[in-house]
Amino acid sequence: MTDLILLGRQGCGKGTQGNVLSERYGYIIFEAGKACRDLAKQDTPLGKTVKDIINAGKLTPAPLLMGVLEEFLQQHVGEPLIFDGIPRSMDQCKLFEALLKKYDREPTCVYIKIPTKTCIERLSHRFKCIGVDKQTPSMTQKECVLQGGTIQIREDDTEDAIVQRLNAFEENTRPVIRHFKKLKRKFSINGHKSYEHVSTEMEKIIGLFLLRDKRIK
Repeated sequence: MTDLILLGRQGCGKGTQGNVLSERYGYIIFEAGKACRDLAKQDTPLGKTVKDIINAGKLTPAPLLMGVLEEFLQQHVGEPLIFDGIPRSMDQCKLFEALLKKYDREPTCVYIKIPTKTCIERLSHRFKCIGVDKQTPSMTQKECVLQGGTIQIREDDTEDAIVQRLNAFEENTRPVIRHFKKLKRKFSINGHKSYEHVSTEMEKIIGLFLLRDKRIK
């Protein structure tokens, strides 16, 4: 199965779609943001540095991120992978492609497109529902509370941090998407449509890979 890179503005639903593909096809997910947030929770000088970077809406230095990624690659040799939110810049992309080549991997980029206004709306209302096992992507804060859950807002979803991240996407990540387009390893999906529509489009892309793999065999 072909490895996938999921890219898009924050709030486009990369994480949700990645989880669906993981459940249906056995993909293992490397979520760059989560990896960095886990580092930020550590009470170490490095953890505090990463926490400051995240809360300011800036990108984690590429060499640091690649070290975390290589450990992940070593743990999942031979398994299909999804890279959620990485690479986010051309500097990252060069290191990322060199590292994946070392492990004989050549991923395809899936770009989930949504308007800036939608990004801000989604991120401003984003939360985690702690304590509720069965959740849907459309769950509201009210539904979370009614089911006995606790609402948790991400520290980096402040208005200033959101704007910084959207600006960083246009400046840093947009060239990465163009790069994979030139390599003819890029698909685009309209993420402004319903969750079900995006999932269906994802299924079509996976179907193409399955068909190709079957022909190769």
